[in-house]
Amino acid sequence: MKDIFFSLSVRSVRRHFLRSFLSAIGIMIGVLAVASIGMMGTNMTEYIISELSGGANSILIVPGSTSGGDDMMTMSMAFSGNLITESEFHDISKAVAPYTAIPIYEKMSVPIKIGSKDGRASLYGLPVADIPHFLELERGSLLKGSNGAIVGNSIADTYDLKIGSKIRIENPDTDSTATLRVVGIAKKAGMSFAITVDSSIFIEDRWFSDFYGRKNEYDFAEVVVSDINAISDIEEVLDKRLNKKKDADDFIIFSSQKILESITASMNMMSLFLSAIGGISLLVAAISIFNVMMMSVTERINEIGILRSIGTKKREILRMFLYESIILGVIGSVFGGTLSLFGGMVLVYGMVGNLDYFLTPASLINVVYGVLIGVIVCILSGMYPAWKAANMDPITALRAE
Repeated sequence: MKDIFFSLSVRSVRRHFLRSFLSAIGIMIGVLAVASIGMMGTNMTEYIISELSGGANSILIVPGSTSGGDDMMTMSMAFSGNLITESEFHDISKAVAPYTAIPIYEKMSVPIKIGSKDGRASLYGLPVADIPHFLELERGSLLKGSNGAIVGNSIADTYDLKIGSKIRIENPDTDSTATLRVVGIAKKAGMSFAITVDSSIFIEDRWFSDFYGRKNEYDFAEVVVSDINAISDIEEVLDKRLNKKKDADDFIIFSSQKILESITASMNMMSLFLSAIGGISLLVAAISIFNVMMMSVTERINEIGILRSIGTKKREILRMFLYESIILGVIGSVFGGTLSLFGGMVLVYGMVGNLDYFLTPASLINVVYGVLIGVIVCILSGMYPAWKAANMDPITALRAE
């Protein structure tokens, strides 16, 4: 049987079409903002996690004297210029056995000269056998000879490097220079846990040690763990073995998993904050719906009086006005959710640069959330006007002009 009270609600929306249309537009804009911003936040989080997850089986060990902690601020403070000695690296290797510890030399923002072009790059000295853990080759080969170098994709593109190209390295500390020959170019790697491959140059650890006069004194070490579930236990063992002081940490130990968790939490908070800003438009739309419903109650006082006088129950009057707010909410929310697919696509592409994760369930669920929030906001906005109409005195309503 057709619900007559729903028909009366539809009639009221049609009778005041322009007013209803503008209210629905407000809801549509609010849902569009919330869903689009939610999709942008989700896609940014997924992109960053995918870029960094390649090193999810790693533990980074950095010498430092900062207080303990696993947050990103502590990580940035840890690279303080202190070095890991050979004996300390031996302790690390014993502590993580049977897993592999890799000693790493690092020099940031090294002056380089390629042909007539000057620039800067990060320089890493590694045991040749451990280099495949950090990069994959696009072309060329692994290090051959003491002056060979593997360059990141971004450096190769910027300076038009090819296999056999020469890079002149400067050491400002000793005013000395040396020439490296490109033997390999790494595949584009994007962001990474410890080493940004794309903008780095990789050389043999022995060459680095000789050129910078730092034999067996490493900037940091990385542990490759084949069993991700063992990372927490290894961290605990390392902490007990390396950090024996109570008030300070001689070594800062970073788990890639914890860094990813920290980044994910930060991105989720940012996404929630941006969605809350988008929700302001929904609040404005809610006020608009409330005003429309109050005007509808005022204009239909006589109708309410007649319905109540012929035996219509309060809950039926309540339902009639709630139907009206639901109609406005559903129309506005559905159109807003549909438009958010296009708006979100533009926003995600502009912020992330690709749409690899746009059609994933985690991204599209934001459209569902936006539509549901829009409908719920409309229902809540119509509750008081509907209650007021349902509780109106029939005699008073009939006397109203």
